[in-house]
Amino acid sequence: MDIKGVMEEALERGEKFKEQLFVELVNSDVINKLLQNETFLKSLGKVLNAKYEFQRSLKANLKTILKTLDLPNNSEVKSME
Repeated sequence: MDIKGVMEEALERGEKFKEQLFVELVNSDVINKLLQNETFLKSLGKVLNAKYEFQRSLKANLKTILKTLDLPNNSEVKSME
C-alpha cells in the first residue's frame, strides 16, 4: 500500500490509528538510521531551505504582481473592511 493509501486509511480509522502509525514510524529502524545519517540530514536541511526560499520568492513576486496590476494586497483589503 502506498503512503496515500495509508494516510486515507488512517483518516478513516480516526485519531487513534493515526497516533499508532506515528509511533510506529518514529520507532522505525529505517527512520532512526536516516536521522543518524549526516548526509541525509544535510540533504533534508537543503530541501527545507529551498522550500523556504521558494516560498519567500513566490511571496515577493506575488506582491510585485499585485502592485503592477494595482490590486490590493491582503492587509489593504482587511483595512478596507
